Amino acid sequence: MNVRICGTNRNGNPFRTWHDGLSKNTDWVEAATIPLERMNGKLLMISGLADESWNSAYLSEQGFKRKTAFRKDASKHLIYDGAGHYIGIPYLRAVSSDQGNQQALAQASVESWKETIRFFKRVLCK
Repeated sequence: MNVRICGTNRNGNPFRTWHDGLSKNTDWVEAATIPLERMNGKLLMISGLADESWNSAYLSEQGFKRKTAFRKDASKHLIYDGAGHYIGIPYLRAVSSDQGNQQALAQASVESWKETIRFFKRVLCK
């Protein structure tokens, strides 16, 4: 359960409230949306389901829908249960304690790093 107190989520991160408020204006959302449909290439997206900054898994899926030319075998969306917004370089300390389960975040960072290297090798080293 995500309890809001004074404009922040239960862990003190105001970004979700800020993002949710801005997202109500469809003109702003459209202006801020990355035009993936103009992209010519493969795409790797990484999301955590416990992202308290914004709903990165949902937004990434919306990006895939905008880019109808993405082939499932060429592009990939990695989604990690329990991990938050700060999935990144493995073995480094997370910069925030408000993003999901720290163990899940660490595991997502390790796994997504390996997947990123595999993705680059497959896409760039032909």
